Amino acid sequence: MKLPLAAALVLIPLFAQAAGGGGGHLATTRTGQLHEGYAILYDLAEKEKNANLIFVMKTGEPWTKETTKEIADLYAKIDHDLSAWASDDSFDLQATHLPAIETDTRSALNSAHTHDLFATKGDPFDHLFLILQWQSLFYGTYLLENLQKDETNPSRLKALAGYEREMRRLLERVSEKI
Repeated sequence: MKLPLAAALVLIPLFAQAAGGGGGHLATTRTGQLHEGYAILYDLAEKEKNANLIFVMKTGEPWTKETTKEIADLYAKIDHDLSAWASDDSFDLQATHLPAIETDTRSALNSAHTHDLFATKGDPFDHLFLILQWQSLFYGTYLLENLQKDETNPSRLKALAGYEREMRRLLERVSEKI
């Protein structure tokens, strides 16, 4: 991995890109926490499933475009499956119950990232975009890992483990490039 440890430590706090639904009560049951975790993952997937569309307006290296398409496709699959699971179990994918200060901070980060992406060109654009994809994959990987701790449905556990494996593969691939 080419990303220096010091850079990773600076970037890790920035990876929280999933701006979830407003505050409210925190879940007190494992099932409630699982559903809130799914809502956070859904929010991340909703944002990242269209990440490759930036290349409609920006020029990127072929490797960046191809990898981003793979990442977007994975998030689209997660988004689709979470929607089906929520429908089956009647839980709200908008109910993250994150505090307002967290949702506001995530929203501000998203705006800043969007601004920075459109303000850069060439190699700096590709590098910044890959860093943001790394952050998303890093966060998503650990979120998936933790969701598996509370999930009891065998088919969902299998799906979550598959998403995590694929996300770790993509994370390693992006890590080697940045």
